[in-house]
Amino acid sequence: MNVIYTIRGNNISSSPTDIDIWGKVLKKIRKKISLLTYATWFEDTKLYLINNGEAVVKVPKLIHKKLLKENYNDMISEYLTKEINYRSKEQV
Repeated sequence: MNVIYTIRGNNISSSPTDIDIWGKVLKKIRKKISLLTYATWFEDTKLYLINNGEAVVKVPKLIHKKLLKENYNDMISEYLTKEINYRSKEQV
């Protein structure tokens, strides 16, 4: 799963399914990192879109985009992929 980060826009909203998926991913991430790190870098993120193997994550500032991409991209991709695959199996 490729993760594309975008700076938060005013007219962007997530679907209820995306919010649910992202909430589960964030819960897993929160267990792996410190509370301060989570609050600083992940708390204000939102999953905007999942399409054709790509996820677009909204972040509040450019520094979030840089840090998440450089330090947490593999973890985010892994958890998103697992959650999406799990959902696909549930719906069959």
